[in-house]
Parts: sequence; C-alpha cells; structure tokens
Amino acid sequence: MKNKGQIRFEDLTGVDGSPFLIRPLVKNIDPKVLHEKPHRHNFQEIIWIKKGIGKHNVDDRVLHLKPRTFYLISQGQVHYFMEGKKLDGYLIRFSNDFLPGLRASQSSGFYTSLLSKISPVNEITLHAEEEKEYEILLKQLEAEHQNITKEYGRESIIQHFLVILLIKLERKSRDLSIRIADEPDSDKKNYLKFLHLLEEQYFNNHNFTSYASQLGIAPRKLSDIVKVYSGKVAKQVIMERTLLEAKRMLGYTDQPLKKISFDLGYEDPAYFSRIFKHFTGVTPLEYKKQKVRTP
Repeated sequence: MKNKGQIRFEDLTGVDGSPFLIRPLVKNIDPKVLHEKPHRHNFQEIIWIKKGIGKHNVDDRVLHLKPRTFYLISQGQVHYFMEGKKLDGYLIRFSNDFLPGLRASQSSGFYTSLLSKISPVNEITLHAEEEKEYEILLKQLEAEHQNITKEYGRESIIQHFLVILLIKLERKSRDLSIRIADEPDSDKKNYLKFLHLLEEQYFNNHNFTSYASQLGIAPRKLSDIVKVYSGKVAKQVIMERTLLEAKRMLGYTDQPLKKISFDLGYEDPAYFSRIFKHFTGVTPLEYKKQKVRTP
C-alpha cells in the first residue's frame, strides 16, 4: 500500500504528549487485523523481543524476529510489522532531545548516533546469560515511566536508565562492526559529527569536500576516519544514504521520478537515473516496478 503524496510520518508527541514511551509488546500481531502501513517517524525506536517470533520490514529488508534480540529503528527509516506470534518484550520510543548530555562537552548526539551507526544491521542478539541483566534494566525503566505519582526526579531517572541501556547496546554493537585496535576519541567524535551532518544534508549536499570543510577537517583526514569506522570510502557512504532515501520514495510513494530526483538534489532526472542504475543495477522506474507492497 503506497501513499499518494509522501510516506506517512508519525510524531511521538502525537502519541501521548511525551518525548518518551515504553510499553509491553502486543502479544500477537495479525497483519490482516493490524493493517499497519509503511511509515517513518521523528523519534528513535527500540523493540526488545524476549520471546516469540515474527517479521518486521525495515527499509524493504525483512527481519525475522527472534528471541533475546533488540531491534533498533532509526529516525527516518521506513518500517512496519508484518506479523508476530507469542511476543513478549517491550517497545521503547524517544526523541533525540530527550537524552541528556552526561558532561557539558558531550552532547546527546553521542548516544543517538548509536542507532545511526548500526542501522544497516538493525538488530543485536544477546547471549542467554546476558538476558537477565537487560531485563532488570528494562523493568526498572518501565516502572519509573509508570510511576506518575512521584514527579520529583522521574524524568532524570528515566533519561539515565535509557542512557545506560544505549551504552550497553553500543558495547554489543561493536561485535557487529569493524574491530578497531586503537580508537582515537577525537576521530570517533568527528565520524559521528559527519554522520549527523550527512543526515541533515544528504538531500541537497553530495559533496564530500563540503562536509570536511564544515567540520574543519582536511578532506583526506576525514576520508581516512570514515574508512576506519565504516569500512567504506566517504563518497560511497554519502551516495548510499541518498540512494536509500530514493528507494524509500520510489517504493513507498507515488511521487514522480522528476520530483524525487529534484528533492534529492538532482535537477536532471536523466542524470539521477544513470547514477541510480550504476549503483543498483536497475533504473529507478525498474526498481519501482519490482516493488510489490503487501503490508
């Protein structure tokens, strides 16, 4: 099912008026009853599957849900539940500005960047012996969220429980990414800043040198940093982010190719089509025809 104009956008504050939410998962998700449409949102989402199985589509990739696994949906990713059976776990949602900075020099972006860094993976599975400690943390987080009668310090406690969860997940995520023997802190910060700039500007800025200039780093130096932390050359990272958005728009909306190419910073649709085919092997229109949505 496609939207005529643009992909449906969910607003966290429109759910319950709060920048944070945690609730138990619905036990059984029947796609015929749920009728969930592909959507994106302006908040971060974490799904904890303690038990049960199911399917979740994230950016046109089907994730087969499994026990003892966290699924992380970054702000802007297009996703929807396909099905769920005997699910036991939690759904967590939070806005970027809900997270505190632990030090004056450390912005909340450090924590929210976790979701951006592992978005190509989207999942972190725990070992059986790790499950209990995470369950304790999640139950504490849920209890404090429900503790509406004690307002003093409630938000700060929730924020810091969430920060602890994200840091613990980042520890786990390193097993899924490139192992780095020596990780200069300044290099990591610059890499995260690059990712945030890219997320803000990918639709109209495809020039790597421009990103380096904004960060005050020599292009060669930033290129080396991106290569170390992503395993890819910087231009590839920029192009992949742009093409990901193009695939979302082609697959989930009925917007014409001319508008899509223009929205992504390409004034010439023919040129955009050539680039798309070069990196994907098919033209935008061929890609669009291949996508049959059955949410």
